[in-house]
Amino acid sequence: MPVGHLFPTESVLVRARANVQGSQRDSASCNGGANVPTDKTLSLAEAITRHVRDGQTVALEGFGHLVPAAAAHEIIRQGVTGLTLARMTGDTLVDQLLAAGCVTKLISSFVGNSSAGSLHELRRRIEHHDPEPLEFEEYSHGGMVARYAAGAAKLPFAPIRSYTGSDLVALNPQIKSVTDPYGGGEIHVVPARRC
Repeated sequence: MPVGHLFPTESVLVRARANVQGSQRDSASCNGGANVPTDKTLSLAEAITRHVRDGQTVALEGFGHLVPAAAAHEIIRQGVTGLTLARMTGDTLVDQLLAAGCVTKLISSFVGNSSAGSLHELRRRIEHHDPEPLEFEEYSHGGMVARYAAGAAKLPFAPIRSYTGSDLVALNPQIKSVTDPYGGGEIHVVPARRC
């Protein structure tokens, strides 16, 4: 089950809420009708163990003081591999996950870190395929936000006008062009991101 930035995705929270409500009903029937809430709080290590598996897609989002470094470091400690990482800002967190062998594909809209210098592991993977190539799917920030919004709304894709004239359309086959059914001509769409 994938993890969305530091917290589980909406679908995980909905299932957890349903489980809590169900366990409250079950415990109420066993305890003479008393509601006994079940604590589902997990440590970060337990959450990563339960919800992040080899080969999954995970979104680790956050900027500045909200970068989920602890979650990334726990993924590294647990030796999770083969991940597809969705992260709008590819920074030192991405470099660390790559160097630890956790990530085989990156979905991002910006890679760089002005305060910490060049992302050496990321550059090595993309420019020299060393020690192996990195699959890289690039979007604009607006494209990534549109993907997350479509995923949260359970839509298959989201329209985005800002790709008109962009080179990303030629570089990323996931960015498609469709005819506006309301007569507005061609518009680009991006697939929903559900992780």
